[in-house]
Amino acid sequence: MFKRLILSILFCLVALKTANAQQTAEQMAEPLKHKNKVYVDDERSMVFWPMALPMWIRLSPSPEPDAPSYLLPKIARNATMDTAAYKEEGIRLDITGRQYIRWFNFVTKDTISLGFNSDGTPPRIDTQFKNAPKFEQQDRTFYGQGLAVTLTPTDGEGAGVAGTYVSIDGAPFEPYQDPMLFAAEKDYNLRFYAVDQVGYASEPQTVIFTVDLTAPVSRHETLGNYLENILSSEASIRLTSSDKGTSAQIFSHFDDPSTSQSYRSQPLSLNQLPDGEHVLTYYAEDQVKNREPNNVFTFYLDKTPPEVTHTIKGDHHIVDDKIYVSTRTRIGLAATDNKIGVDHIEYQINQGAFEKYTAPISIPTKVTTTAFEYRATDRLKNESKSNKLSIHMDNETPKTSLSFTGPHFEQRGKIWVTQKTRISISSTDAQSDVQNIYYRMGAEHTYSEPFTIANEGPSKLVYWSIDNVNNQEEKLEAILVVDNTPPQIIETFSITSTHSAQEKDGVSAPAYPRNTSIFLGSTDASSSTVGIWYKINGAKEQEYVKPLNFKNEGPYTVVIRTKDRVENTTQKTIRFVIQD
Repeated sequence: MFKRLILSILFCLVALKTANAQQTAEQMAEPLKHKNKVYVDDERSMVFWPMALPMWIRLSPSPEPDAPSYLLPKIARNATMDTAAYKEEGIRLDITGRQYIRWFNFVTKDTISLGFNSDGTPPRIDTQFKNAPKFEQQDRTFYGQGLAVTLTPTDGEGAGVAGTYVSIDGAPFEPYQDPMLFAAEKDYNLRFYAVDQVGYASEPQTVIFTVDLTAPVSRHETLGNYLENILSSEASIRLTSSDKGTSAQIFSHFDDPSTSQSYRSQPLSLNQLPDGEHVLTYYAEDQVKNREPNNVFTFYLDKTPPEVTHTIKGDHHIVDDKIYVSTRTRIGLAATDNKIGVDHIEYQINQGAFEKYTAPISIPTKVTTTAFEYRATDRLKNESKSNKLSIHMDNETPKTSLSFTGPHFEQRGKIWVTQKTRISISSTDAQSDVQNIYYRMGAEHTYSEPFTIANEGPSKLVYWSIDNVNNQEEKLEAILVVDNTPPQIIETFSITSTHSAQEKDGVSAPAYPRNTSIFLGSTDASSSTVGIWYKINGAKEQEYVKPLNFKNEGPYTVVIRTKDRVENTTQKTIRFVIQD
């Protein structure tokens, strides 16, 4: 029974819809009747023949319009059409475009082609809806004020357009006049077609649309905590609109027209407004730009929350917007309210639970970064926005080191340098960075640039650094030994000279027999030597590794050089003669 009832209802709905469709079709006017005809375009010297009309060939002795003409009654035996069919049906054209009748002189072989145009294609129409806003919603099209419709028919290569006809809302078709203006608010059924010069008409086109000229209506509703026109921070304002045509959009602004924006479904929040009197201006505009006059709602807003600030108490330093602190640092919070007074301040650490503030806050030392969030609430429950503070704990001391520019040598906990050696102290700190480097050699100094030590002998250098949150590393010590004295060269001959001999330049020098050897050595009172080098009679310098033996007679000049581990250098020249 229930199924039969549903089927019966559906059948009635379908029948009703079909009846409405038939009624609408019956109300539509029929296009005008247009007969096919031959069109002569004198301006272009062209004849256009409608494909629907048959054609017979006549001969005339003159081109004058009133000259007699004579129908050609017979078809040649070898043609595809017989004479009877030709007389009764004529010649039928089967394609549009340029056509030719050809005459061929069998004797002279001359050929003449007489051209005309076959036209079997109706015109087409381009439409333009202009000067009015447009909106499409599902299967409906809406236009606003100022709508003008222009129809532009074209016939391609055909005979040309003879006329355009329009029917509005089922009225009889009438010649089109450009432009068509639609100034009344209603639903429209616009039908139109065009006919060419040989009587071919296009299929009527139908455009259904609605002209909407009525502006929507909007209203406001206050929600939340308010009294008449006095609103609290918990209040909000809802805007609604109604429109009988297209859907509407509401635009609103508080106080400043330049801040106008589209209203969404959520009520307007008042959080962005300061304390005091305000004016809400709003209006609705539909999808085709119909707009109502401005609506104005004046109200007083009491919603200012307390102002809450933080103070970093103790060591802190800012680098690239990062705040570094030490384990000694505390965070203080304070709030003020311009009206009712502060009820309480609360804070949270690293997204934990909020706690009420009672005293300066200690900062966790086991994490590198601590995120604070704090806020204040007044006695009317106006709550400030949460302020965020990111603190970076620096509980590590800097790392300080020495470096040397120039001669230096390190061994067994001592560092040998010379008075020319430049001593640099550098320090690094991974977080708050280094504040100062200090050193002490007798008096305490703040390090600023490399320095040297002039006095020979050992000195104790004490050095350390402090970072920007006053973390101080343990003091470091270095024993620096200044060695400015070059080593001494000791040369020993294997035999003692017994006499002197004259060299070529007349200078007297000790004389030694052949196979005399020289033993070289050097001593240094501080950093020790690193080697001995020698040159004999200007030859290439060589490192001394064994005694020098002289087998050949003659004068000798030996240049001896030695240096210690900090580049203090001594050079000595000895002259002698080898002879038996």
